Amino acid sequence: MTSIHEKGGGTFEGIKLLLCENPLPPIEEAIAAAQAEVPRSNYYTEPFSEPLRRFIADSIGVPQRLVHINAGSELILRQVFARLGQQVHLLTPTYPLFKEIAQRYIDTPLDPDNDFDFDLADLQIPQGTTLAVIINPNNP
Repeated sequence: MTSIHEKGGGTFEGIKLLLCENPLPPIEEAIAAAQAEVPRSNYYTEPFSEPLRRFIADSIGVPQRLVHINAGSELILRQVFARLGQQVHLLTPTYPLFKEIAQRYIDTPLDPDNDFDFDLADLQIPQGTTLAVIINPNNP
C-alpha cells in the first residue's frame, strides 16, 4: 500500500476515506429502497418525522421520546449541545464543531505517540459534566 501525504507533513498508510465514506458497497436492500424513493427525491426530509420516530422506537424497544432525528448530523449535534452542552468533556483531537458549540468544555488529550489509543476504563469524567463526547476514532 502506498503512503498518502497528509497536511502538516505526516503520512498515512492505508485507504483514505472522508468522514461520510464507507469502504463497503451498499447492501442490495438499501439500493432497492433508494431506487423506490427516486420519484420523491425532489423533497427534503421532514425534520421531526413522527412516523419514522415511532418505527425506530418500536424496532429497538425504546420510548419514542428518546428517539431524535433531523435532516442533518450537524443540526442534531447543535440541538444536543444546546440542551446538554453546559459543561462538555471531550477526548481530543475531536470534531472541530464540538468546541464551537459547547457552552464550556474541558478535554482529555489523546497521545499521538500512543496512536491516540485510550482505555475508556481510565476516563475520569469531571464533576459537573453535562455531556461527555467519545470519539471513534475521530468522528461523532
